Amino acid sequence: LTTQLGMIPSPTWLAAIAENQDLAQQPVGTGPFEYESRVQDDKTVVVRNDDWWGNEHFGTETYLDAIEFHPVPNTDTRTTSLTTGSFDASHTTVASSIQRVLDEEEAGNLRNLVDDTGEETMVMIATDPTASDAAEPRPNPFQFIKARRALTLATPRQRYVTLIGLDELTEATHMFHPSQSWYVEGIEQEGDDPDAARAIVEEFCADPSTADFCTDGKIDMQYKHVGGSQVQDDIADLLTGAWSDAGFNVNITNTKQDTYISEIALGRFQVLLWRQFGQIDPGNESVFLACGSIDVLSTNFPRLCDPERDAALQAQRESTDDAERQEAWADIVRSINEAYTYVFLTHTKWVNSYDTSVKGLCSAPATAEGDLQRCTINGQT
Repeated sequence: LTTQLGMIPSPTWLAAIAENQDLAQQPVGTGPFEYESRVQDDKTVVVRNDDWWGNEHFGTETYLDAIEFHPVPNTDTRTTSLTTGSFDASHTTVASSIQRVLDEEEAGNLRNLVDDTGEETMVMIATDPTASDAAEPRPNPFQFIKARRALTLATPRQRYVTLIGLDELTEATHMFHPSQSWYVEGIEQEGDDPDAARAIVEEFCADPSTADFCTDGKIDMQYKHVGGSQVQDDIADLLTGAWSDAGFNVNITNTKQDTYISEIALGRFQVLLWRQFGQIDPGNESVFLACGSIDVLSTNFPRLCDPERDAALQAQRESTDDAERQEAWADIVRSINEAYTYVFLTHTKWVNSYDTSVKGLCSAPATAEGDLQRCTINGQT
């Protein structure tokens, strides 16, 4: 209920949006800050809300008069703006920027909050037969597990860790970090085997029942990524180059991030780069894995229904015994890897960086008794 999936928007606001779409860019703001103004792709301003209920409840006050949010797609520019004093705070998951801000902290110029126990970075594969980029509809070969496994084997995971992660990021084999109690030993993520991928592609394209998904002996596919980002372009070059060499005809499209997320929920993709599985308690991941989450607007983004996985999800929900829940999640982790809908690459390392003048980073109360919130997860402080 604290995420986009559970937030309850004002009915008055929703009714107003139906009459005036411009109001969709003007949220109400009932927290410690309220909305003041927004220029898309430039700046959003929120100002202190002196009527916030939390001031009285927590016995605190909101110290800042206002906060300005500036979207800067280029990571080098964003990091330079932080280190030169144009911004007071920024966050990044890009390895080259992470190295820069860690060096700045060592020099005494920044403070960093680092967390890589949240989301995993992965290639996500849609299974719905009609899954396709809306701009150029094509039949989806990845409704067949054979095609999904071929793409998984063709994915250059080690080169991703080295060239994109700069060996700064931790390789992921499944949805849990090795430091977490839920981590399952012995689970391996397939990949880095183009020869095996080519053999599967050859068999797939020679089969009369699936030959129509191929052209010139290669599987036709679509890859979508976020445009306007050099690192996203670099990742697209690395992944699609390897897939092409292993027997795939790759059609590449890109879009803005807000559109990207909407189209994922609507099933308008075949293959893309994604981050997911960052909940503190894994039980909250059920909404992304359950059969019941598949609809016109789906949070089970690959749209794969696995009744045995559903049974394991139900078992971990009904149990309060840690060992039983651990066993259920081990079954779920295995089912995810065996379905070939996610190709895990790295544990996302979020580094939130602040000018040394920024105070109170890890002192937010969670209860009136003074218990503190977890300081940072998935890029949020």
